[in-house]
Amino acid sequence: LFVGTHDGHLQTWDTRNQSVIDMRSLSSSIEMIVVSASGRYFLSITADRRATVWLAGNRDVLYEFQLDDRITDAAFSPDERFIVAGTEQGNAMVWDMKTGVPIASVRHDSKVRSVSISPDSGLLFTGSDDNTAILWNIRTGLPVMPPFQHLDIVRRVEFSPDGQLALTGSDDNYVRVWRVPRRGHDAPHDLDLEVEILTGNDARDSYLPFKKLSL
Repeated sequence: LFVGTHDGHLQTWDTRNQSVIDMRSLSSSIEMIVVSASGRYFLSITADRRATVWLAGNRDVLYEFQLDDRITDAAFSPDERFIVAGTEQGNAMVWDMKTGVPIASVRHDSKVRSVSISPDSGLLFTGSDDNTAILWNIRTGLPVMPPFQHLDIVRRVEFSPDGQLALTGSDDNYVRVWRVPRRGHDAPHDLDLEVEILTGNDARDSYLPFKKLSL
């Protein structure tokens, strides 16, 4: 278990013995820790906009990079080839996980709240304060279909385990499940909205399956 503290301490805990087995002092308050799918790597994000990639086994630093903007969310690709980070200024950046070399960058009109990578590691999904969520080719940074629209901030995006569906959660109180286009096919002009769920105090008749939204 990896724990980051506001005073900049990175702690590694043995959960069986409930004890700290390693502690490092970082440059600033630790705002986020993200662990890769295999558990071999983890990423720490500090308040001074520094991202560090570590080997989990011995806590050695693979590399670190300094950003010009605050990181709001980050993720490893399932195949552990890429790292993605979203920022307050509306960017989401993709790096080669082993070298730290930038591969692609995508842009929203406002803060990126959430990032997710498809199970096959081919698509990047971002949600933003500009009320949209967008699917991108992770290598080229190009959108693969029109934006998924909400009426308010998109706070969370996720893929289904098989990668065929994409989920968006918004401050408009709707959770929506969308159909992801098959790779190699032209981007659709109509977005297939599979399920729409109204949450919160206004929820009435909140489960609306198989409604198609044309944009």
